[in-house]
Amino acid sequence: MGKDGLLRTNVPVPANLSSGYTKIELTATDRFGRAVTFNEYVFIQQTDPAIPADYSRTDAWFEWIRPNEADGKIVFENSDEVLIGLANERLLSAAVKGTGADNLIVDVDEYGRAVLQAKNEGMFGPFTLNVTTVSDAVFESGPFSVIADFTAPRVTVYEMPKIWLQREVPVQFNLAASNQITSVEYSLDMGESWQELLTGSEVSGLRAPVNANFTRTIDISDFEDGAVTILIRAANVIERHGYGLHGVKRHRGSRSGTHHAHSRRERERNHPHGFHGQGDRGPRRGNV
Repeated sequence: MGKDGLLRTNVPVPANLSSGYTKIELTATDRFGRAVTFNEYVFIQQTDPAIPADYSRTDAWFEWIRPNEADGKIVFENSDEVLIGLANERLLSAAVKGTGADNLIVDVDEYGRAVLQAKNEGMFGPFTLNVTTVSDAVFESGPFSVIADFTAPRVTVYEMPKIWLQREVPVQFNLAASNQITSVEYSLDMGESWQELLTGSEVSGLRAPVNANFTRTIDISDFEDGAVTILIRAANVIERHGYGLHGVKRHRGSRSGTHHAHSRRERERNHPHGFHGQGDRGPRRGNV
């Protein structure tokens, strides 16, 4: 190990290795026997005329380099993200074929590598990449699919009347997302714990792109009087989360109803001697 903390080694290259990109697999093992494997790629320039001209064709391969994946699909998290693909020799051309291919951009860079980008959000594929190498070898990559997800799900909680509530909160909200929603939950303790807000069947029934309104009733009867914050969280297929929150005011009042909202005049009429005496302090004021 060098003074800079880096390990260096020489990797022997077989004499009959053809020109082009070659994958080198490095495995590092620590003193506890834990091993980590890394893949790196080098370009071999072979000038020995004894190497058969069709050597690279018979061993043709193509591989995407360290793709970000979810559920077996390649993920692009923004429109500027680039995925590099290597073949066993430099590429001359590349083309994507499959369902939704017009949502992708593929090109060959100055180093003969395939360069893939997503230009629109959504789930696309399966695709194949058809490439031609500098030696005119033509072959096709294995099938792959793409999830392009540039923004988190959006949760919009609609405003409610400024009233004091007793036991339940009717919450209206909108869900919007470019990709499939996988869960919708709510929290009454600012994210310390979460409970299901939409059932699994309701979530699976949402079709991307999602734009849907919901009304649900949330129980707040276990809370003390005062402000209660309702936090709603939606997750999509790559576990990206979007949040919406709303605050309400809780006052026990009569247990027989859901809402408890009296004007000052009504309370004064019911309590002619004032409503701040013993046994009736009135609802405490608090910030939402």
